[in-house]
Amino acid sequence: PPRIEGFIAKMYFQMMSQSAGIAMTIEGRSLYFHARLELARIAIALARHRVAHGRHPAELAALVPEFLPAIPIDILTGEPFIYRPSADGMFQLYSVGLNRRDDNGRTRPKDDSRRRSPHDYFDWPWPESSR
Repeated sequence: PPRIEGFIAKMYFQMMSQSAGIAMTIEGRSLYFHARLELARIAIALARHRVAHGRHPAELAALVPEFLPAIPIDILTGEPFIYRPSADGMFQLYSVGLNRRDDNGRTRPKDDSRRRSPHDYFDWPWPESSR
């Protein structure tokens, strides 16, 4: 359907444009796009769960098997992506990024005035603009 195709095109554009500001190696970009694709799959499953059940699930495991065949794994840690639902009906969903540390969804240091290595950037949240 056109509505879904437009949503997918918008997500693809968002992924491509957001990565442009991060100076990464080819390997780093590959990991970034893999993580973003998996985050998109989870976000779609979360939206479908909310439509079906009126709220987001308490944990990602509730998406299996109705909306996902298995919980997607963060390629950087080998663990599930970090998911934190909030009382206001929103959620935090992210990969730990190239530094492989949980920085609570923060994307970069407060002092972002100097040129940085890809490892200086923190988590990769979905959607990136929420943090």
